Amino acid sequence: MIEVKITTSDLRKAVEALKDFLKGELICVVGPSSSGKSLFSKLLAEALNGTVLSTDDFYLSEAWRLASVLSTFDHPSLIDWDLLIKTVKDSLKGKDVEVPIYDMRISSRIGYRRLKPKPPIVLEGIFASYGPLNEFCEQKIAIDSPIHLLMARRMIRDPQRALEAPSKILDRVVRTVLPFSKTFVEPQMREAKLKVVNVWRPELPYELRECEEEEAEEGYDERRIFVASYSDDKVYMIENIVDSLAEHYVLVSWENKYIGARVLPDTAYFALTALAAHGFKVKGYYQRGRWNEDMVGVIMEEVTWKRLGSERCCKLCIPLGLDDNA
Repeated sequence: MIEVKITTSDLRKAVEALKDFLKGELICVVGPSSSGKSLFSKLLAEALNGTVLSTDDFYLSEAWRLASVLSTFDHPSLIDWDLLIKTVKDSLKGKDVEVPIYDMRISSRIGYRRLKPKPPIVLEGIFASYGPLNEFCEQKIAIDSPIHLLMARRMIRDPQRALEAPSKILDRVVRTVLPFSKTFVEPQMREAKLKVVNVWRPELPYELRECEEEEAEEGYDERRIFVASYSDDKVYMIENIVDSLAEHYVLVSWENKYIGARVLPDTAYFALTALAAHGFKVKGYYQRGRWNEDMVGVIMEEVTWKRLGSERCCKLCIPLGLDDNA
């Protein structure tokens, strides 16, 4: 397998490195969600003077009905396979095609666009070489990325693309996107002879804050912080226990910034389990301290970890020295 690693947002380097190895009229680009398939495929088609088709355009018009049962859009049963196969065949013959327009914000097909395809056809998506498409793919390219980068990119992208909150995005990623990718996407990727590893890190929106260590005393509230490490990147799972209440946060962090969300308890632990299963080094830390009760339940930006009336910590802070030991 030929492998190229990308560390910037400019995937042209990967295109230049691989284009001379590409042959055939149908090139299939497959990888997990948010790995960079769409941008890579667009640049590849431009370099080869070809045409891009995306399996994301071929969701069934009422895919949301089945998606509501499966709790995911990452299942092959949601794809309009008859239309997708016909479109691929017609494109390879040089015929004009009607490509569906699928609006992710409302989970519905809203129309069609007429396309005059030019070979080679670059077909991209999580199902680009799945099932009946496999026999048409003359060349397969796998796009891969560490899962914490997939989480961060989804939390940056999907609030606009799908009008979803970061907490819902994280919940979907760890509950369905990653498991379904293991079942449906990774087997396709293993058949690829060319691979792009996308480790580009986008700009994160929030500054990571630190706090002083608290001394353990009876009657104080509790905090547990788990740190999953990938190179110099960290994913923090913070568990705050206030009386009988529990708050959980997942923060993806690098260069002293983060993006994250307050999530359900099982989402937090699913995320931690997924990171550990993908080779992240996980350590846990325990704190006790006094909360400012008036501010419990407010999610972002507040300072609430106090002891004897002195500000010590906030809900999203990381204790001083914790990173050094991770």
